[in-house]
Amino acid sequence: MYKFRLESLLNHRRHEEEIRQKELAVAKKKMVEEQAALRTQKRAHRKWMEALQHKQQEGHRPWEIILFFDYLNRLNQELDECKQRLLAAEKDFTQRRRQLVEAVKRRKTLEKLKEKEEQRHQRKALKDERNFHDEVATSRHSRPTA
Repeated sequence: MYKFRLESLLNHRRHEEEIRQKELAVAKKKMVEEQAALRTQKRAHRKWMEALQHKQQEGHRPWEIILFFDYLNRLNQELDECKQRLLAAEKDFTQRRRQLVEAVKRRKTLEKLKEKEEQRHQRKALKDERNFHDEVATSRHSRPTA
């Protein structure tokens, strides 16, 4: 029976790949959440911009309009923060995807090596079996008849 000498390393590589897949899933979830948060911030900003324009058209008091401007400035800051968090999440996702691809390559390399060694072992076993049968046949043929 054939036993791959690097089986424990192959199992470790498989485990490492599973971990990388889970990390990638978490990073993707975070990125999707940040995209949703950015969309929400953009909608809120648009809504308040429209409200400001409406207030300006109606000729409201200047202090009310100044309050809108202050609030919109704060929304702009939050929008910038959302964009930064999204960029960080996208960068993390890209990095984790790259790590997963590398882990898959390392695992596949070992699996190919295992496959080649198994084939080499099977060829050797067949050759040994043929040699044994040839030897048995030769010994029967060379044995004197009684």
